[in-house]
Amino acid sequence: MWMNWVRQFSGSCLAAAVMFCGVAGESRADGDYLVEAMGNVLNAANTLESLSAFGYDADGGVCILGAFIEPGATATLRRDFRMDRNYAILAGGDSDAQDIDIRVLDSFGRQVTEDTAADACPAVTFRPRSAAVHEVRVSLPRASRASFVFVALMREGGYRVPENNQIVAAGSLLVRARACSELAPNRNARMLATNNNWAVYGCLLAGGQKMTIDNISLGHGQRVVVTGSDANDSDLDLYLKDNYSDRTREKDDAADSEPVVATIAGGGLSRLQLENARSNGAATFSLMGIVELD
Repeated sequence: MWMNWVRQFSGSCLAAAVMFCGVAGESRADGDYLVEAMGNVLNAANTLESLSAFGYDADGGVCILGAFIEPGATATLRRDFRMDRNYAILAGGDSDAQDIDIRVLDSFGRQVTEDTAADACPAVTFRPRSAAVHEVRVSLPRASRASFVFVALMREGGYRVPENNQIVAAGSLLVRARACSELAPNRNARMLATNNNWAVYGCLLAGGQKMTIDNISLGHGQRVVVTGSDANDSDLDLYLKDNYSDRTREKDDAADSEPVVATIAGGGLSRLQLENARSNGAATFSLMGIVELD
């Protein structure tokens, strides 16, 4: 059933787009909150690009992340940062996120910088003294309920992504995530909301490049990893692997730009790998989203 659905997935996108754009009712769907949070951080990133020499940091792999965070909880990212470069980290949430904080720690656990002001649009800049893994902590000290929070990782002299490319990639991801409801037993699909884990990862990949994300907790149940990319003519391949043995559990290496994999998660940690097997343009801006089905 899984493989048949994967093959037919792209055919369901048009119907899903109509569903997504036509959301109505007294309460908003999860997708609306995600759109709000993602839009806030993309707008902040675009504003920073227009006013400075900062662009997306493509060197370390992930440059966009999104998580569903409980009030008082923290989502954490460990990532390489290069020495003597100026970095900026921006965050934004949906309308329920009243206060978002960012803290950056070096490889020894010492605080490098923070923004703990009582607002929902934090931003920090820092310049590492050595090339090392740093820990980025994004917390939600005050919110009316669990909220989507997105983060943009940028650096001076970074990669500038045209706004339309970001819109195309984000729209494609959201449409495909919404289409997952067709597969769910109760027709309910939402972005991963397990243990304050990151549910959305974004990156820039030139032809032949790949991004690997380790230590992903998928929880238990039916999971689908969907992708959305910009207008560049690329061939992206997606692999779901064991975290420690690197054994491939599921893959989509067909010649298309928006691969998808599906699995039954049984706990433990997993690894995701996205590879740009071919690109006819500049680096491809791509988003991956982990969807859980009920």
